Amino acid sequence: MLNKKVLLLFGLIFLLFLACNSSKVKNENSVYVMIYDYENKPVKGTSFFLDGKLLGQSDINGRFIFELNDTEKHTILLKHDDYEPVEDTVMYEKFLVLYYKVGNVTQLLNLAEKELDLKKYEKAMEFINRAEKIDSTREDVLYLKAVIYYKSKDYDNAKKEINKITITKENQKYISEFKKRIENEN
Repeated sequence: MLNKKVLLLFGLIFLLFLACNSSKVKNENSVYVMIYDYENKPVKGTSFFLDGKLLGQSDINGRFIFELNDTEKHTILLKHDDYEPVEDTVMYEKFLVLYYKVGNVTQLLNLAEKELDLKKYEKAMEFINRAEKIDSTREDVLYLKAVIYYKSKDYDNAKKEINKITITKENQKYISEFKKRIENEN
């Protein structure tokens, strides 16, 4: 009796899943897009452009479905205010699934810090530059960029970055100490 109830419950869940418009693959020309961040969380509200034309936005599960019926090469652009944009090209393929990972500033900063800890300064700089493209005004981005330059022994650029940070009562001590360290290296 319990097994029948469990099977019925799974059957109902499966039917509910199929009924969801965002998860239903309509035909072999449907392209299924999945957009996740670096914490493997779906990114809702990502605008999806095909050849410059807005087709819609990803749903609450980070998914988007569109039709592709030709053999032409198409340009895809994914845009979200809080995440880095993604550009890609795509061509028709039966039951095509596209999977994209996008990062927000905090996630990219964390990745930069991990690379910095491993003394992989070029890779750390790649992540910090990506974070800066999303929000160039965040002082934690500027500070970490200065630290990466400093650790790379590029003291002139470290000084340029640290000078972009607005001195406040809370950060004055840390910024002035860091400036002194940079000056001592020059």
